[in-house]
Parts: sequence; C-alpha cells; structure tokens
Amino acid sequence: MESDLTLKTLEILKSYHVFFLFIIPMVFVLNLLYLYTQKNYASLNKKIWFSMPLLFSLYAVGFVSGIIIWAILGFIYQGKILLMLFVWIIFLVGEIIRSKKLKTMRLSQERMERYIAGCKIFYMLALVVYLASIGVFLL
Repeated sequence: MESDLTLKTLEILKSYHVFFLFIIPMVFVLNLLYLYTQKNYASLNKKIWFSMPLLFSLYAVGFVSGIIIWAILGFIYQGKILLMLFVWIIFLVGEIIRSKKLKTMRLSQERMERYIAGCKIFYMLALVVYLASIGVFLL
C-alpha cells in the first residue's frame, strides 16, 4: 500500500517537474526573438531583464522538485541525474554571468553590441544543450 502511494507521488512530482522545465526553452526562444527583433537597446534590456526572474524561478522550481524526486528515489547516483545537475549548474552560472555583464556593457554601444552577440550565442547553445539533454532523458 505504501509503495503504491510512493509511486503515485513520484509520478505526480515527475509530471510537475517536467511541466515547469518545459517552459525554460520557451523563454530561451522568446529571448532569442527579442535579441533578433529589437533595435532599441533600452526596450531590449527591459524585455530580457523581465525574463530573468522567470528563468531563475524556473531554475529554482526545477532544482527543488528534482531534489525531492531524487530523495524519493533514495539519492541513487544515475548518469541522467548527474547530467541534469550539470546542465542546471551551467544554465544558472550562464544566467548569472549574463546579468552581471549587462551592468557594465550597457554603458557604450560597442559593448552593448558585444553583449547582444554573446547573449545570442548563450541562448542558442543553451537551447541546443537543453534539447539534447531532453533527448538523453527520454531514452
């Protein structure tokens, strides 16, 4: 009886985990659209700055729900779980670096153009890594 409840709880938690984490690539695509379509730096910064709390919130939800699922599984070390943690750390560090760079890069047009080029590369790579990691998890 208890194992049935545990399995049901685990399935529900996994569905929440997957639901919230499938929003992340949508935010990446949205940011890429902003980067390619916006010509005004001020409006671009506002739109990307607006998505930053959303991304950090989604990273937090993914981390907490992942740790809870991992705890229910008994903290078993699997390659998929370690890959998820690695990808999560890369995305989190990348977003922190990106947001810190914005403070200094917005002072001149040349720096801002380099920042935008870097953001495009980061979000494209993040999207590719994210989609590749989803492919690994589904196998």
